[in-house]
Amino acid sequence: MHSLRLFILCLVLIACKKPENPSIPRSEMIKILADIHLSEASIGNISPQIKDSIASMYLDQILKIHKTSKDNFNSSLRIYNQDPIEIEKIYEDVLKELEGKGLK
Repeated sequence: MHSLRLFILCLVLIACKKPENPSIPRSEMIKILADIHLSEASIGNISPQIKDSIASMYLDQILKIHKTSKDNFNSSLRIYNQDPIEIEKIYEDVLKELEGKGLK
């Protein structure tokens, strides 16, 4: 009986854990992701030998423009990715953002 109480207590504590909030708001994440996809499209035909370094430079510049760090971006994206429905909605809005810029 004692182990059952301990088990239930553990379940309650786990269920009460406060969900993590991303440091980058959803609306800003949409803009960042749209810019990243634009930059990836712009280097699509570059030779593979230099493509990664250019992509890294573009990412650094995009994050600087949006006033966030790589760590904040990665942790926020990880949190958004934990909810498949939310990340799908975000990417639907990324597509709308790209369409608004005349791109698809």
